[in-house]
Amino acid sequence: MVKSKQNKEEKTEPQTAPQADGQAEKSETSEAVLSQLDLRFRDEIAGHPGGENIRRCFACGTCAAGCPVTEVDSEYNCRRIIRQILLGMREEVLSSPLIWLCLVCY
Repeated sequence: MVKSKQNKEEKTEPQTAPQADGQAEKSETSEAVLSQLDLRFRDEIAGHPGGENIRRCFACGTCAAGCPVTEVDSEYNCRRIIRQILLGMREEVLSSPLIWLCLVCY
């Protein structure tokens, strides 16, 4: 009977699987990245001329298909920039030299 009681107690304790090297670091890095997101960034962009429609993006690719900058610079990806804005990745967007190539076509 004692053995049965111990088994029940063991089941209620949280089980943790051994983690491979780097898993804890990866988790901490993910948390740090999430804490750096600025969820108001999208609204800030929408408040500027040319950014009014940023909230309407549903990743159709129209902007990328007609983007004249991509013809000149293959690293430029307006879809990535828009997605980063929508996700609140302020630092990544503003620190990238590519953002300043945008001609605000859409």
